[in-house]
Amino acid sequence: MTHYINPKNKNLLDKLDENFLIDKKTNEKFPIKNGIPRIISSDVNYAQMWGEQWGRFQLTQFDSFSKKSLSKDRLEFMLGESIHVFKGKKILEVGSGAGRFTELIASTADELYTVDASEAIDYNKKNNSKFDNIHFTQADLFNIPFEDGMFDYVICVGVIQHTPNTLMAIDNLWKKVKPGGKLIFDHYQFSIRYFFGTTELFRFFVKRMNNKKSIEFCKKLVDLFFPIFWKVRKSTTLKRILKKIIPLGVDTSNTRDSFSYDDLKDWTYLDTHDALADPIKNLISKSKMIKILSNVKSSKIELISGMRPGGNGLEVRISKIKIS
Repeated sequence: MTHYINPKNKNLLDKLDENFLIDKKTNEKFPIKNGIPRIISSDVNYAQMWGEQWGRFQLTQFDSFSKKSLSKDRLEFMLGESIHVFKGKKILEVGSGAGRFTELIASTADELYTVDASEAIDYNKKNNSKFDNIHFTQADLFNIPFEDGMFDYVICVGVIQHTPNTLMAIDNLWKKVKPGGKLIFDHYQFSIRYFFGTTELFRFFVKRMNNKKSIEFCKKLVDLFFPIFWKVRKSTTLKRILKKIIPLGVDTSNTRDSFSYDDLKDWTYLDTHDALADPIKNLISKSKMIKILSNVKSSKIELISGMRPGGNGLEVRISKIKIS
């Protein structure tokens, strides 16, 4: 098992009892609640909205719940191969939310260490309790409580664009990758077309609401306009035009064409809230991402994919070169 460290000073943490981990050199304690170590600082307010969201939409994106393979397809595209590549490997998943990818990784990995900065980690544990190879931790991306160079794969999907510093986030994740290992992540892609619509106007107001109110507002928005989107769901052009006017979280590709009315509406509730309530939304161009990655030490870029059906913008896979 990989030991916990105090991210402030890199000291190893010991288990004091069932309720606390302790840094014996400083006597600093970190609580254990619901069997989950909480190695978290108080300055991660940017992440707390997601706990409320994943509490409301816990299973929506789970392949095992939807009986689709959208999550698996997305993960395997980024990996460039089957999830069975995780067999015998030690994986770190950062920003796991309710656990849609946790479920897939744990099904094949030897050990999975999954962290989230919000209370979503509790929902993840509940949703993936059938696995005995997962270590759940509440921690944030900028203070990951594990030693550097310990993991075969570090996976961070749907997260970095919502953090205060993209460059620092990538650097922190890269440190945890062992030589010969890989970092997998994605990031919203900059497009001037994004600003030709009403999304940012709605978001200006929605992101200032408290969590419960923002979820309720987005639900009412979807209830009101989703029937229109459903009627034009076979037309990519009409969906794109309509989405510029009414910013519902509707996938304008055809990847969800097989969904029923209720299932697609449930995804739209989630994706609308995700798009309008996030306190931080960073977009980056492909050229800028390439420039950032070119400065990552001992790295080999294997994939930088732009926007595609079923994706989330830029999708990246880089491997850490072994230095003999």
